Amino acid sequence: MGSTWSGVGGGSTPAHLDLDSPHLLDDMCERPVEYWCLIPPDELHRVLSRIDPEVRCARVIPCALHTLAGGDGTGPWPAARPPHPPHAVAAQGIFDTVDAALLRAAGQPRAALRHAAQIADAPLSAATSLFDNTHGWRPYLALQRGVTTLLAGDFGDAALHLGRATFWRSPRHLGNIERDAHAKLALLHAFVGDAGVAPWHLRAVAATPPSQSWSEPEVAATARLAHLALDDSRGGAPDGTESVGDDDDVFTSSLREMWPFALWLQARLLLQQRRSEDASALLDHVERAAPPGIAGDGIAASIIPATRTLIWRQRNEFALAHAALDRADPECDLTLLARAHLTLAGGGYTEAADLSRRLAARTRDLRRMHLAAIGIGAAAALRRGDTGGASEALRPLIGDGRPFTPAEAAWLPRDALALAHGLLVAASPEAASESSSGGRRSTPAQPALTPGERQMLALLASPMTRQEIASELYLSINTIKTRIHRLYRRLGVDSRADAVSYGRRTGLLS
Repeated sequence: MGSTWSGVGGGSTPAHLDLDSPHLLDDMCERPVEYWCLIPPDELHRVLSRIDPEVRCARVIPCALHTLAGGDGTGPWPAARPPHPPHAVAAQGIFDTVDAALLRAAGQPRAALRHAAQIADAPLSAATSLFDNTHGWRPYLALQRGVTTLLAGDFGDAALHLGRATFWRSPRHLGNIERDAHAKLALLHAFVGDAGVAPWHLRAVAATPPSQSWSEPEVAATARLAHLALDDSRGGAPDGTESVGDDDDVFTSSLREMWPFALWLQARLLLQQRRSEDASALLDHVERAAPPGIAGDGIAASIIPATRTLIWRQRNEFALAHAALDRADPECDLTLLARAHLTLAGGGYTEAADLSRRLAARTRDLRRMHLAAIGIGAAAALRRGDTGGASEALRPLIGDGRPFTPAEAAWLPRDALALAHGLLVAASPEAASESSSGGRRSTPAQPALTPGERQMLALLASPMTRQEIASELYLSINTIKTRIHRLYRRLGVDSRADAVSYGRRTGLLS
């Protein structure tokens, strides 16, 4: 969070935020998120710097905003911190919030998580999920915790907290919070999750009007990167992608903290094309450029070592692969996945199985990474001669009858994939046929839907809008969105039209 975050999404400062008001500090205490999100940090820092330091630092929120806008972690965040003003909506967790933000800005998101975890989660009731009376503070906290967790490389927890940020109904002029949460969820699913879920979040980004926030360029760049990664995930293998645009300086600079995902995408293209020397040169170039966080922890510190590990593993240079991976953050999910693959390839089947169980527990809601984790465990059992144990490990992937797309299948070791296909044949010949045909549904399997899911599918087949469905079922529109999203995942589709078409072809709809 730094003073380099200039550039406003919508232009000038909103009229209701009067930077010349004699009550400026009081207004900031009442609406801190609006001042932070809608005024460029450079401008915010300049305005607050004009105020007498003793006056400013006697108020916790103006002091915090001044520190955040300073951006490099060396701002005037006093050792003797001011007391919380009783009327401030942002009093809860403000110290931990600022400390976490400064650590993240210094490239240490994993260290920042220790502070973010201290921020109490506000109860998410049906009413407060629709009407946030904190002027955006609660959704902002959820978003920041989600982004911090994402950058730390704890992908499963990131999905949880980013999803929570999308449930709050922020004020319209703070739509950047919801847009950012959806964009980063799309990015997460496009890279390691469910390719059928990512488009839903991208549509949510498009459906929410841009705000005047200076963060909007990053939201747009993150959504674009998610689009590119999604195209790759539909293309058939986790090692292939199209270019993210090396010469597009506006795009790459707008990504800011998300740069490791752009590098991930570029490296996968080169490795798919068997251009490992070019991939190594790309990694060398990025290391020399020393982007933010590369010497810290989390995904920024892990993406280059994990990619080098893959290159060395492909060359059967296991000692060099281990040496490269030792430089990564050991707690990052990407590191765990790379280490599990490397250990499996090196014959450490017991350790690989342990790593796979750990990773599977952390990534239950991220389909492709979860598939990879379970597949590694099954492959370890197979290579020990334990076919029964391998079959048991794979059963969670077979139980819902959902076939693997080609991109998903590429995340499983080949022997585990062959066994999984055999289990699919036994459980559902139609699903296995669909999986082996690249996702084409000539005779699709009929998943077992709950009565509520069947009702929702029938309502989707009607002319009713989502709001009308919510009124019919006496539920909030957010609950309806969540249930529709889960139904799409169950059916393996990503749109209403596809869900209805699938239902009619399988007999789920008459």
